[in-house]
Amino acid sequence: MPFESLEEKSTKEGNFSPAAVRWLLGHPLLFVLLAHTVFSIGIWNARDGYGEETSNVAAAFRLIRSEQPNSSIYVNLIALTLRYLTPDPVMAMTFLKYVSSLLATVALCLTLKCFAGVLRQSAIIFACLVWIASSFNAPFRQSTSLSLFTFAVMLFGIYCLLRKESIPALLGFYVLGLLAASMRPEYFLPVFLITFMLLRQVVWRGAQAFQSRFGLSRYWICGGALLLGVVGGMALLMNPPKAIANKAAFLDSYALLGLGQSYADFYHREHPKEVFSPLTEYQPLLDRTFNKPKRFLEAIRNNTGEAIRYFTINAGRNLFQYLPRSLLGHYREQSEKRVHGWLYWTVRGILLVGGLLGVMRLYQARWIWNDFLSKIPQRLARADSIGRKLLFIFVLLATSSAAIILLIGAPRYFLPWIPLFYLGVAYCADSLLKVFSLSRFETLLVASACICFCRPNFLVPRPNFEMDALRQVAPSVKEHPRVAAWWAEPDVVIGLCGKAEPINVWDGIQRVDIENGRIDILMIDTHLRATHVWNVQRDFFERFERQPEGCGFKKLIGYPSGSFDVYYRPKPS
Repeated sequence: MPFESLEEKSTKEGNFSPAAVRWLLGHPLLFVLLAHTVFSIGIWNARDGYGEETSNVAAAFRLIRSEQPNSSIYVNLIALTLRYLTPDPVMAMTFLKYVSSLLATVALCLTLKCFAGVLRQSAIIFACLVWIASSFNAPFRQSTSLSLFTFAVMLFGIYCLLRKESIPALLGFYVLGLLAASMRPEYFLPVFLITFMLLRQVVWRGAQAFQSRFGLSRYWICGGALLLGVVGGMALLMNPPKAIANKAAFLDSYALLGLGQSYADFYHREHPKEVFSPLTEYQPLLDRTFNKPKRFLEAIRNNTGEAIRYFTINAGRNLFQYLPRSLLGHYREQSEKRVHGWLYWTVRGILLVGGLLGVMRLYQARWIWNDFLSKIPQRLARADSIGRKLLFIFVLLATSSAAIILLIGAPRYFLPWIPLFYLGVAYCADSLLKVFSLSRFETLLVASACICFCRPNFLVPRPNFEMDALRQVAPSVKEHPRVAAWWAEPDVVIGLCGKAEPINVWDGIQRVDIENGRIDILMIDTHLRATHVWNVQRDFFERFERQPEGCGFKKLIGYPSGSFDVYYRPKPS
């Protein structure tokens, strides 16, 4: 086993703590829920950064109008929130932030509890407290809750397998795993891999039964089953059902979009003097570099050398730069300043010292030597073995494999690493408690950690200046206005509940449209100023900013608009 069994139980030791606190420590999920509730008291002040929720909110509005359920339970949840709790998309998405954070915290706690036979409850609780305050779970700016929500659903599915091997547990895994995959297609990969593992186990046990009853070689039986699977898979690929073909086409277009945007960001880092927006003006660069590809694999074939160079460098950056930075994120992130405080360095110190002590424990237990290596098959075959549980957690890492190679290192792509990382955090804390004989002080230490990590956060009100400014000028312009911005959909869908028409930078924000009254609201920020569209019309835009009245516009003054300058064309009086 990777961890030796606990030698002392806290109930047998003197413990300087009230009975109520000790009782809470005996119920880690309840303790963690209380800590998360206290931490999230000010969550309504964290209303910021909803850009990537745009398509989900738009789908929820369509669902409300049509009253037809969506295939994504996340979209259905948004629609229910908009219909029965609040009609304001900003408030609805703030509520979804809280729900996603709560579900992910519960899922992580339950997953770590599956290792309670070899880890102290206090170590598990400590890891959950660190998670609650991490930038993964409670960031100052969280562009979308969909990734965290989907990760929580998938982790509940993994928990079903970790807790017990049974038919209901297997059904729970597949229901939750397929629900997660319906929201984020990359979760099909761990579902497929775990299915393959379980089928291999079933075939092997069946082959053993056939061998004992009929005398047939189990290796021949397994070989025949493998051949049958390969033939069936090839037949499916050659003539796939329509639903699978449509899903494959969607994934191909998604991969090509990811390649275009991520390669443009990669190229822009190497050529910073070229003026264009990687996320919105990537198409000319993609066409030039990969010879106007229509499909993802076509792009790779058209310029294989450059694709390999990009994939290699990007994967290296993600694994060795962005992944560690994300996992060791900011704790209690309360401002935009990226300053690492004492709490951040305390966690790093615990991981460093506890990790070294943990390696010594493994060495002393000789877990990594002959005794373990010679019994790997037997250990993995046991449903309750630590090795088997770790294997399921490692399989979850496959979810981020394509993103690590293909996409720029956004933190949400590293969410599948969370269970393994926080299992390591719990093990480091457990090693410190054991080696330094701190077991009888563990209640006091956990209470102190709870105060440090989970005291109320987001206490300073933070209005969403962009959305509020847009709503401020909306009554002054014509009904159903045309809103132009670097990325206008979030302002239209979330800010104005879809009651406007968006014009994005890739649609073309042209001088003639502004002068001839085809744009009613223009929102200018640093993103728009850094685009090629702005660069080729710089003289006009700079003159417009100085004298918007020349084009019939007014600038919003006296009302906070954040990083945006908001210009609007008043409707005729």
